[in-house]
Amino acid sequence: MMRLYPLRFMSCDINVDFVRSSFLSYSISLSLLALSVLFILLKGFNFGIDFVGGAVLEVSASKNCDVVQMRKVLISLECGDVSVYSSGLEHSKNITIKVAKNNKGKLNDVTSVIKKSLLENFPNDNLKYLSSEFVGPQINSYLIKSGIKAIIFALLGVALYVWLRFKLSFAIGILLTLVHNVLITLGVASSINLDFNQSTVAALLIIIGYCVNDSIVIYDRIVFNMKINNKIDSSVINSSINQTLSRTFLTSITTLLANVSLIVFGSHSIFSFSVLVFSGIMIGTYASIMLSGPLLLVLSRCIVGKMR
Repeated sequence: MMRLYPLRFMSCDINVDFVRSSFLSYSISLSLLALSVLFILLKGFNFGIDFVGGAVLEVSASKNCDVVQMRKVLISLECGDVSVYSSGLEHSKNITIKVAKNNKGKLNDVTSVIKKSLLENFPNDNLKYLSSEFVGPQINSYLIKSGIKAIIFALLGVALYVWLRFKLSFAIGILLTLVHNVLITLGVASSINLDFNQSTVAALLIIIGYCVNDSIVIYDRIVFNMKINNKIDSSVINSSINQTLSRTFLTSITTLLANVSLIVFGSHSIFSFSVLVFSGIMIGTYASIMLSGPLLLVLSRCIVGKMR
């Protein structure tokens, strides 16, 4: 009979003292949080048409029109966040071009530059402009409020679940860890000028879900070891993190590899989304290993007191 062995990334005997290095972890996290807040406040975000408004052009073209090349041409104009989508018909293509409003010029001037560039680069594709309209601020403010509400409700919902599943100190710990992950991820988006649109909100929700999954595994192991030792101390925290370390790394590496393929081979429309998810998974993995356990120990001793 064939024996099955569990897949492990590292030895079962590994014993890293994560609690002792918690001061370094806190220092790194506080520095990253400070940098992220500075980038967000001083530089802001590269908002897409979903949030700042812009122009939407509907274009009819021949069936053989190269939409990928068209997207590259429009991006090279540096007119702001540009999205290009197409739907094929029997003898032609309907192409939708979305251009976000920016500070480089009026939308009318930007659309004129786009039309001129398309005519110069695609003279044989029978381009016909079907419509041109502008997205107003009322829709954008609604999307912003909806996105913020979605993230807040996700954070509170996760904290409530963890409170009911474990203890109050666990809920506070995971909430602080998630806020840490989201803020630093937003700092990354601001610092490298990623497009900020509806897919960004989706990426943040994915990151929240992934980070919760990582932290819950560690917390569940901490509860298991607490029942054995009848207490929570640094040895319980360290052993719990070490016991789940192989699983954490394997899950993160396989997820990151899949995400790298999206970054390298995916289209420009999902590039910002893919980079943001990649960054969030990296930050979340670091936080679940280096912060979630030691932070829980601090909370159980100083904030919540004796665990009930």
